[in-house]
Amino acid sequence: YLEIFVYFGWHFGIFFSLLNIGLFTFKAVEYYYPSEWLGWDLTSVFLYVGFESLRLMLLSKGNKTASIMPVCAGLVLSGCIAALHGYYLNLQTYVLRVDVVINAIGLALIIAESILGTIQLIAFQAILYSFYPIIREKIDYIH
Repeated sequence: YLEIFVYFGWHFGIFFSLLNIGLFTFKAVEYYYPSEWLGWDLTSVFLYVGFESLRLMLLSKGNKTASIMPVCAGLVLSGCIAALHGYYLNLQTYVLRVDVVINAIGLALIIAESILGTIQLIAFQAILYSFYPIIREKIDYIH
C-alpha cells in the first residue's frame, strides 16, 4: 500500500509545487507582499521540491527492496515536509483558503505515508528476525 501512496505523492508534489508558485505570483500582484518574504517563500517551494523528491524516492526504494535504512530516512524527511506544510498553513505572509485546503491534503498524505512506512519497518524487522536463525546456522556452518 505504501507504493500506491508514494505514486500519488509524486503527482501531488508536482501539482502542489506548481500551484504554490502560481499562488505566490497571485499574492505578489494582488497584495502588498514584502520582497524579502516573497524570496523566502519561493525558495521554500524549491526546497519542498527537493526534499519531497528525495523523500518519495527513498520510501519507494526502501519499499521495493525491503530495506530499513531508506524507509527510515524517508520517514525523517517526512517530518521536514510536514514542517514546510505547517509553515504554509500558519506562517506565510498571506494564507488563502486554497492554501489551507491544499496543505491539509498534503499533511494527510504525509501522515498516511508515515503510518504505512512505520508498518513497513515493523514488517521488515519481523522478516529480518524470522530469517535470523537460518542465517546464524549458515554462519556457524562456515566457521
